[in-house]
Amino acid sequence: GKSFSVAELEAAGVKRISFATPFYRAAMRMVLAAATEVKEQGTFNYLKKP
Repeated sequence: GKSFSVAELEAAGVKRISFATPFYRAAMRMVLAAATEVKEQGTFNYLKKP
């Protein structure tokens, strides 16, 4: 999809930008990846990732 800069959003009248949903989804993807690795491979290599 199209991406907008903060300045463009502000010019369009946007008063608040929420990151809650994207951050939640990213966190849940990491939790799922970690759990899958532990279950399927028996390893904890996800702990080494930055």
